[in-house]
Amino acid sequence: MGKLISLKDMVFPKGCPKVEFYREPEYCEIVLYLFEKCNLRCEFCFQEHEHAKINYDYIRHLPNAAFALMAKELKAHPTIKSFDIRMLGGEIFSDDISDDLLEMYGDVVEEIREQMEDYYPDVNVDFICTTNGVWENRKRIKKFLEKYSFKKILSVSIDFIGRYKSDKIKQIAYDTMKFFGDAEFFVRAGVVLTKRNIAYILEHADEFKDLIRKYKAEQIVFNYYSPNEQWELDLPSDEDLWNIYKFCLDERMFTVSTIFYLIEAYRQQKFFTKTCECKFIPTLTETSCTKDCVQTASPLPRERFYGKYTNEVTEENVSDVKASLGVVKRGCLGCDHYEYCPQPCWCMVIFDGYKATNCPMKRAFNYIKEHPEIMKDYEEWMQKSVNFS
Repeated sequence: MGKLISLKDMVFPKGCPKVEFYREPEYCEIVLYLFEKCNLRCEFCFQEHEHAKINYDYIRHLPNAAFALMAKELKAHPTIKSFDIRMLGGEIFSDDISDDLLEMYGDVVEEIREQMEDYYPDVNVDFICTTNGVWENRKRIKKFLEKYSFKKILSVSIDFIGRYKSDKIKQIAYDTMKFFGDAEFFVRAGVVLTKRNIAYILEHADEFKDLIRKYKAEQIVFNYYSPNEQWELDLPSDEDLWNIYKFCLDERMFTVSTIFYLIEAYRQQKFFTKTCECKFIPTLTETSCTKDCVQTASPLPRERFYGKYTNEVTEENVSDVKASLGVVKRGCLGCDHYEYCPQPCWCMVIFDGYKATNCPMKRAFNYIKEHPEIMKDYEEWMQKSVNFS
């Protein structure tokens, strides 16, 4: 477990409880939004796509901005040994993206690598892309990823409700997953846990399982919903989240990230997930960056998340304030599993429309304890798996 840092010198909003967190990160992720231009209009997307025009000067600016942010993180956290640079849009690989623009992405990669090699040669830097997979010139993208030595991981956002206008479009995304899986890429399928997505998965279990069985996903990543204008339609309840966790446990879907982290946390009795903070370089300005995922992931007023503390939340304290508010609202401090729980996305939990009732993660831990056959099956799966450790 990481070192317990003191928050006594950190400026917290008056009345906001200070909760000590374990932080000695060895890994950090930098997220680069290249542009908002996209070939889909997902109902739950946090981007409004009002800026469809690609700002090429902004893209050229990204290497220096990203390097400055990485240098700042290394100064604050000298324990960091590795960075993942995640590039996404919008949709950065759609078929109408020119070859010249693809090469600009490559320039970003090479410039960041060169700066890091010059100043921090012992720190590892990898590049990963997130895509919706709705494009068919797959050989071109594979060639690009290999040319610039991207990590052989492709994260494909797959959602069943609110993403695709037709099954034909959804099938294109599935086929993209299979193409890269067949090419020996580690394919991740990202699913946003909206209320409607959860209901669809439970009603169409075979289609969900086919992401692994048929379309070559090595891992399914559950992403928590960031409330937007239609939150009353899509915000899941604690019961919804528990239902999908229980389904995955009963079906032994250990490749689902949340299930993997929950079981590993219970097995090792330690906080298992990464202790990094994702940083965002937004596309609306060329000079600023933020770690406030409320600001980057939701169009709703910040007051709906931070309440009376809104004006006192700063870049310096936002991560810890958000976690403190979430831990208190969720009632984590009195939980037997608090020390090792991977914890949910606090952005969703601290939203004023989210009602904390019976914690689904606590229920999952108790369910694992009450059903030792789950751990037995997990251990057998781990012995056969080459991609999880």
